[in-house]
Amino acid sequence: MTTATTARSGTIAMMNLIINYMSVFKTKYKDRTEKRTVKFVGVHLPLSLNTYLTLFALAGDTTKSKIILNELTKWMEEMGENMCIDTLCKQLSRNAYETYQEQKKKKTLVKFLTEMEIELLRKGIPPEIVIKIRKGVRNETY
Repeated sequence: MTTATTARSGTIAMMNLIINYMSVFKTKYKDRTEKRTVKFVGVHLPLSLNTYLTLFALAGDTTKSKIILNELTKWMEEMGENMCIDTLCKQLSRNAYETYQEQKKKKTLVKFLTEMEIELLRKGIPPEIVIKIRKGVRNETY
């Protein structure tokens, strides 16, 4: 057996070990059916914060997702009226209208609204909310 063959078989053995690794900690994974009602949001964290969050989750027999979800829920409750969807839609409509005012010489309102709708839909905003924002921009223009 050559050195390369031995190294390769050692690597394969290590990969099999990692694949078949059973976690010492209780980790609860989400049910596949839950995917329809939740959305993955990626975030970059400093390594120190990620380490702390991981240790906190493992020590508390919970998940990082549950910790972050809990904190975001508290934050939303603290925001109160400033966080309601209607208020956010009005603010987005105003922001979009101001952007349109800057681009008015380059784009028609219809083209601007179409591009805005596409962008919002790509970002995962539900169509009924996109329509509400579009109406808000149109109301600002008249």
